[in-house]
Amino acid sequence: MEGYHRQRSLWKVVVENVPEPELGEVRAIVGGGLLDQYTELYAEVEMLEEICRDLEVSSTGADVLKPLRSPLTDPPVTKELLRAELQLLLFTIRERAARQGRDPDVAVSCYSPTVVSYALSRCSSPGSQRETPSRSSSRLSVGSCCEAEIEAMKNKLNVSSIEEVVSHLKSVLEDDYEALKREVQYLQVCCGYILIPKMS
Repeated sequence: MEGYHRQRSLWKVVVENVPEPELGEVRAIVGGGLLDQYTELYAEVEMLEEICRDLEVSSTGADVLKPLRSPLTDPPVTKELLRAELQLLLFTIRERAARQGRDPDVAVSCYSPTVVSYALSRCSSPGSQRETPSRSSSRLSVGSCCEAEIEAMKNKLNVSSIEEVVSHLKSVLEDDYEALKREVQYLQVCCGYILIPKMS
């Protein structure tokens, strides 16, 4: 699919930084249930991505619409729902950062400035030329930021130090889990668009 790029699994990033003999214990401390849900959802994203790519390849040259390449503008209601969802996400990130004693502005600053300004902007006027950010691009910015946060705590990803960062690590994984849920929805829409027959 054009313009689509899946982020690495954050749990895989964690696994790469945990000493192998300690992995089982670190997994238990972080929470097996959370990690099972996360890895299952990530596997679903991978599967949907593969299905969309297969559908796109099989429809090449066929008589189909491909909104991925020339998307229509979202209706105003959809834009406002997206903006509300992004505002809620940003509010949650700021609130969590404050509870953990971190600067809320710094927590939000690692996300795409375009997405943040879109979410915090007022309703655009009918003549406005603003474009809605794609759901995949917001996942990219979330994924990149979360991966950087895990990299920053990689020296604590061991049995002797994990307790110092476990709540923050869970928070990062939960944030990425929510972004993955939106990515599943995005990919489901993409797969549906590829299959739409061309109207005569």
